[in-house]
Amino acid sequence: MFFNGRGEVDIVCGIMQTSALIQAVQVGNVDIVRLLINLNVNVQHRDIGGRSALWYAAVYGYSEIVKVLLMAGANPIPSNDSYSHVLSTAARRGSSETVKVIIDHAGGQYTDFLGRNILDDALLEVAAAGHIKVAHILLETGASINGQTTVSPLMYAHNAEMARYLIQKGARINKTTFENETALHYASRSNEAERAIMDPMLVKTLLLHGADIRIQEKYCSESALDYALNEFFMYCNPDDDNEGLENVISLLYSAGGVFFMNDNTISKGHGGLMVG
Repeated sequence: MFFNGRGEVDIVCGIMQTSALIQAVQVGNVDIVRLLINLNVNVQHRDIGGRSALWYAAVYGYSEIVKVLLMAGANPIPSNDSYSHVLSTAARRGSSETVKVIIDHAGGQYTDFLGRNILDDALLEVAAAGHIKVAHILLETGASINGQTTVSPLMYAHNAEMARYLIQKGARINKTTFENETALHYASRSNEAERAIMDPMLVKTLLLHGADIRIQEKYCSESALDYALNEFFMYCNPDDDNEGLENVISLLYSAGGVFFMNDNTISKGHGGLMVG
C-alpha cells in the first residue's frame, strides 16, 4: 500500500485488479473500510470484472458496509453497464436490509443511464430468486408488478409461492412478451424453467389462476405444452428421473393442450398423456 501525490491510497493486486478496499469488503471488515475511506481511497474503483467494493458488499449482504460506502460517495446506479446494478445484486441475494439501505440512499432516483428503472430490474431478479420479503419492499417502493417492458416478474417466478404472491399483487397472468410468450411458456421450458420441471406446482398455480394454454409463441406457433414436450422428446434420458417434467406435461395436457410433433401426436383432451 502506498500514498500517491493526491493523498489517495492506491493498491491493485494481481490479474483481478483488486483494490485494498475491495479486499476489506470481502472479509467484512467495516473498520478497515472506514480507515481506507478516511485515507481518501477511491471508492469507485472496479476490478477487472467491473465489480466495485459496493457490489461486493451487496453480494455478501453487508448492509452496514453498504451504508458506509454510499455515504462515502459510492454510486449504486453505475454510469455504464460494466456490471449488474447493486440493487439487483442485493435483491437476488435476498438481503432485505441492504435493499432498504440502497433504496433510502437513492432518494427516489431509480433510473439508470439507459433509462431503465432499477426497481423493475431488481424485481425480476428477486422473482427468480424467490425472495418474497424483498419483492414486497420493491413493490412498496414503486416497482411495476407487470414490468415496464414486455417481460414481467411473473415470467421469472421460480416457484408456486412466488407466483401466487405476484398474482395477488396484480400480475397479469397472460401478459405476453414480444415473442408472444407467457409466464406459462416460461414455466414449461428447460432454460428459464428448470424451476417448473423441479416444481410442477408452479405450472399448476398458473393454470388455476387462468393461464391460457392456447396461446402460441410468435415464431414457431408453439404452446406451453409444445415447450414441455420438446424438452421431453429431445433432451430427456429415459434412465433419468423425469417425474417432474412428466407431471408438467400431464398438467398441461389435462388443461386441454394440443401438440403435434412429427409422427407423435398428442390430441386435445383430458385425463393423461396419450402419444400415438
